[in-house]
Amino acid sequence: MFNWIRNLLNNKWIQIHDDTNQAVNYPLVLNPNGGNVGIGTANPTNGVLEVTGQVYFSANCSVLSLTDRTPYPKDLKEAYDSILSMQRNIVTGGVDHKKLNDFIKGKLTKKSIDETTKEEITITEYSGRNLSATVSAQNEVIKDLIKRIEKLEK
Repeated sequence: MFNWIRNLLNNKWIQIHDDTNQAVNYPLVLNPNGGNVGIGTANPTNGVLEVTGQVYFSANCSVLSLTDRTPYPKDLKEAYDSILSMQRNIVTGGVDHKKLNDFIKGKLTKKSIDETTKEEITITEYSGRNLSATVSAQNEVIKDLIKRIEKLEK
């Protein structure tokens, strides 16, 4: 049996359970006969599951393969500037995200409609740090430092 329930907190949830005993639950299977599933999109065309927006995992996430879309710094200056922009926030003890340069800032880009002109616009919000960009910047800095050490040792 499929239930769509609205609780007292106005949250909505889906539960698959036995018709006669609601304490017996079953796995939820989406589109077992084919078709794509979209979360945050009405037109999932980029894969069997397409999620538009940020995804949060509270535990380990395992994947069989990934398409690497890691941004890479355009030059050594950008790589060094990115790494040097990471500073400790003296209040939280973590990274001070306000001081990060644009290359390693976490960016969320979304489409919206301008209410006045009714035209599609792109909105970019910054939140946190792009760890992939950070690692690629660190790689370039490390490679440069290795070359400099090798040169000094000659």
